[in-house]
Amino acid sequence: MNVLIAELEGLIEDFIDRYRPSPLWVPVSGGKDSAAVWGLVSRVTSDYAVVYIQIPGQTHMDNVRSVLETARILGVKSQRTVRVDKTRLIRERLTNALRECQRPCLLRVIAFDTHGRDFWAAMSQYGFPAPLGRFGRGTRWCCGVFKHRVLQRLPYNGCRNGRPWKYGVNGVKATDSPYRRKRYTSHEQTWEKTRDTYLFPLLNLTDKQVWQLLDRLNLTRAVAPQYNAWGRSPNCMWCPLIGKTRAARTAQAIPPGMRALITRHLLGLRDRYKEGTYSREKIDQWLQILSVPEAKHSPHQASQ
Repeated sequence: MNVLIAELEGLIEDFIDRYRPSPLWVPVSGGKDSAAVWGLVSRVTSDYAVVYIQIPGQTHMDNVRSVLETARILGVKSQRTVRVDKTRLIRERLTNALRECQRPCLLRVIAFDTHGRDFWAAMSQYGFPAPLGRFGRGTRWCCGVFKHRVLQRLPYNGCRNGRPWKYGVNGVKATDSPYRRKRYTSHEQTWEKTRDTYLFPLLNLTDKQVWQLLDRLNLTRAVAPQYNAWGRSPNCMWCPLIGKTRAARTAQAIPPGMRALITRHLLGLRDRYKEGTYSREKIDQWLQILSVPEAKHSPHQASQ
């Protein structure tokens, strides 16, 4: 594991040496992979800024607590909370928050849609978050509206061919799905349209290796509690695409009031879709899962 850590740190050091970003962007979801990347970056440089996006109505406090505890362990004392809604103001608000922070810093971004709506209000307009739609194949509207819209407008932290550019390190793993294996084939990737270049140091690691890495970085105690309760990271408390087995565990972890809210919204969407369509089948699957009585000793009795 020491050899692996040295290799991963070497990737990050080389990335910083080549592009000289200031600060290096580190987007995190509160899950194990992004926590591991955060821990690695903290060993290489202090000139970095963590961007943590919370989705109102979706992100559970277990996930927030994990991020705050990770920041505490890694000694990130400078923190700012930024509310974003109107797209044209995102970069301005993040720039202002960054100016107020000492490095390293944590920017907690509370992301509403461009009309100031939370996840559930937005779903009433956009419909069920299927992996096909306005943001292209494989990207659900919720990711596009609440996450990509923010990340694409981070302040520029470097340059490339004489143009302002953004550089960051991300916890993407190709081993997570066939889609990711096909899309992410290199440790480094550039998006010319949005002027982004990202490094993926964990690209070829397994989940087991990531947990071992977290142990060595002393971050398991910050990350593990949410996985013990949910079986996953509840940055998105309810995710339409998780498998049936994990969905059943998630349903038991979701607070009772939120279970009722999700059921109500799914029932409201159901008749928009014809029998046999992807969205209708997923809605019916979730309604069936949510109809199972809550366990007597559900791990979350408190509200979000």
